[in-house]
Amino acid sequence: MKAFFTSKQPTESTQLANEEACLQELRSRMGPLPEDLCPNSDTDATLRRFLKARGNNVEKAEKMLRATLEWRKENDIANVFLKAPDDETMRYIRSAIRHSHHGFDKKGRPVYIEQTGRNDTEMLTDRSKLQTSDLVNSHLIMMEYQVRVMMREASMRNGVTVHEMCNILDLEGLSLKHMGPEILRMFRAVAVVDQDHYPEQLGGAYIINAPWVFSTVWNAISKILDKRTQEKVYVLSKGKKQTEELLKIIDAESLPEFLGGVCRCEGGCVSGPEHCTSESGMTMNQRKVQDWVLAGMKAHSERKANGHAVA
Repeated sequence: MKAFFTSKQPTESTQLANEEACLQELRSRMGPLPEDLCPNSDTDATLRRFLKARGNNVEKAEKMLRATLEWRKENDIANVFLKAPDDETMRYIRSAIRHSHHGFDKKGRPVYIEQTGRNDTEMLTDRSKLQTSDLVNSHLIMMEYQVRVMMREASMRNGVTVHEMCNILDLEGLSLKHMGPEILRMFRAVAVVDQDHYPEQLGGAYIINAPWVFSTVWNAISKILDKRTQEKVYVLSKGKKQTEELLKIIDAESLPEFLGGVCRCEGGCVSGPEHCTSESGMTMNQRKVQDWVLAGMKAHSERKANGHAVA
């Protein structure tokens, strides 16, 4: 039955006051948080993310956050660099998944670009060379690098905590083979981790060059994504309008030439045989991730050799 009256909506000031009260309550319940969990070491921003992910329900946010802390402890996420697959496996992943971090967007958020439609499904499903655990571990390293390095740098550049990513997903070449059972299992494995333990870190996922089959693929993968994540996925129109929309998000100097910008990174803007020309098969930004992993391994080894706690 249609109601012929309207309930009084909370004012913006009332809503902000409620959010602040929830923040204070969650802060008092949780106490100090590990620094490596919080982008820019900003505890309040991290608490707000978990609250937002659970509709500002303090009990649910606390449950989610405590589950994340336990997950991080059980999986030794503080020393995530120790999970890095060997060099050969990482090179294999970079070739199978054409991707890279690539600067910052106009809002100051770190940018991640992936040519999803050109991902090599045969390579990804060859269990003699790649296990799902390898893919998950390489993804964990990327997520932690975003939190500990890229978001900190973005925060310093902007003078305010940045805790969201801008993802550009190029679907040119996408077909039904990209939604096979093995591929969907891999996608689910990383999606569940992101949604459960890195909530509200996606600022926007911008889909470009979506072919006709995308609606079928989306029907399959949307069942894996929670509603809040689905609402952050934007499908851009093809052609000139698509480029115009991308340039509203990212400066031309920071957008790869193959996406309508003018950037031509030395060695390539993304990995893979089509655009990456470096001998290592890495982009400049992927080299930075590797250097961070190696530095983490070295520091861990030195602490262990000196008899210091390494957990």
